[in-house]
Amino acid sequence: EKDYYAVNFGNFSINKEVPNENYLLTPYRDRLTEFIAPHCTGLSGNGCFGYCTGLTKVVLSQEFSSFASRSFLNCSALIDLTPMTFYNVKDLPIGCFAGCSNLPGGLSFTKCTSSGGSMFESCTSIDNISLPELKNISEATFSGCSNLKTLELSPGVRYIGTGAFRNCTSLPGDFFRTLLDEDIEQLGSGNYSSGTKECFMGC
Repeated sequence: EKDYYAVNFGNFSINKEVPNENYLLTPYRDRLTEFIAPHCTGLSGNGCFGYCTGLTKVVLSQEFSSFASRSFLNCSALIDLTPMTFYNVKDLPIGCFAGCSNLPGGLSFTKCTSSGGSMFESCTSIDNISLPELKNISEATFSGCSNLKTLELSPGVRYIGTGAFRNCTSLPGDFFRTLLDEDIEQLGSGNYSSGTKECFMGC
């Protein structure tokens, strides 16, 4: 069975046959407004939608399982992402949603156990994220998420990278107290004292 994606460039659109799974869309980044691919289960190619600053809507398969590095880097207009709950994504690569400053809250990754650096860096609108299996939080993962009020993580967090929560000014103190009660093996690049400063600067 053939799969199709619909891509809208402002006032006109195209439909093209694509493979059932991983593929890359690169042309017309400056005019891309929507990517509608309800059968797409994976993205490939570093920065495949990077700097698509007019991209407002993305529809992917409910069975989606793999993002590419910097998939939506600086897609600052992205406000509509379907699905909002990803059941099959186990790894979120570096910079996946970095700079998506209008990305709404409510994102959930039920099986994700690891994150690349800067995964949600500067997602200034997002207010809640669920990552109930995430145990290793890489550098700058949530840096600059100034509106983030609710964050669900694994109760067994082991590593927090430098700047992971930099300027997360809306997360409550109880969140950080609970997080630091875990058996964390490493904070930032230094010892516990200096690492705490590195990871939570501006909070």
